[in-house]
Amino acid sequence: MNKLELLTVNISDIMMEKGEELGMTAEDIIKQITRINFPALYFAISEKMQNVYHFLSDGDAYNSIRYRGSRLFGQNAVRLFRSKMLDFEDCNLQNEHWLELWLLDDMNPAFVSCFRTMYGNEDYITEYREYKGTEWPVCNAEVRLEAIVSAIQELCPPFFNPNETIVFET
Repeated sequence: MNKLELLTVNISDIMMEKGEELGMTAEDIIKQITRINFPALYFAISEKMQNVYHFLSDGDAYNSIRYRGSRLFGQNAVRLFRSKMLDFEDCNLQNEHWLELWLLDDMNPAFVSCFRTMYGNEDYITEYREYKGTEWPVCNAEVRLEAIVSAIQELCPPFFNPNETIVFET
């Protein structure tokens, strides 16, 4: 199988698994899956692949430390979707817990738990990620297929209309 076929199969499997868990009919799940333009997604994500780290700290504050821990996957990945599980804010400090769906460079899915702490207006950020596996973890994240499809569609560039009038200024 080539990477485009792997992408299609793996994302479809994830969507089917989550849809069945939510009690959706197979017809409704397939309708959501067909909303995804897999060739456009493949080309969009190949440009957005990045290193993902177990731990990172970063910021623009005066004495912030820029640090990257070890690589989480051993290969590049792109985040397809994330759902907030917990949010706590106090004065200038904000803590968040996210469930993230990453797609690895080999087109396999990876579910990750991310704990994020921000100080101020993103003056200082720390993130700790833990790999949870290739199947939906049992957690309290409220995930709808429509939200996953929308997040995936946002990764793709807008549809090019060859009949649209484009004015170039020099």
